[in-house]
Amino acid sequence: MIVDLYIPCYIDQYQPEIARNTLKLLQKVGCGVNYNIEQTCCGQPAFEDGFRDACKEVGEKLIREFQDERYIVCPGPGCVKTIRNYYPALFHNSALHNEYKLVQKNFFELSDFLVSVLNASDIGAIYKAKAVVHNSCTLPQDPAK
Repeated sequence: MIVDLYIPCYIDQYQPEIARNTLKLLQKVGCGVNYNIEQTCCGQPAFEDGFRDACKEVGEKLIREFQDERYIVCPGPGCVKTIRNYYPALFHNSALHNEYKLVQKNFFELSDFLVSVLNASDIGAIYKAKAVVHNSCTLPQDPAK
């Protein structure tokens, strides 16, 4: 399977080792990886600061860059949240509505892609230290709990 790799702007600029390790991991689980060097930002900072038009402009570029049927895998959950949850308000009934829906359907956070699409529950990783999970205040809460 060939996937498109979407690297968030903050990872590209400040933590490029995450991008390299994401590429290695996808290859390890048998994926061919396509990377579009023209990709930039999903627009999350602009959207969250109230600059919807700026987010839409960046979003239009992103949507046009990923117009095939491949999965789009992203190691940044904030970008996934933006595309899945914020873009509907920007692109519903717009000229890019159908193109947006294709991107929305195919866009996955890395761990979600590994588990939900590839059914990979053990990739041979070992972490010999303590880990802490911090549920972000921006994550949707399950009202049943």
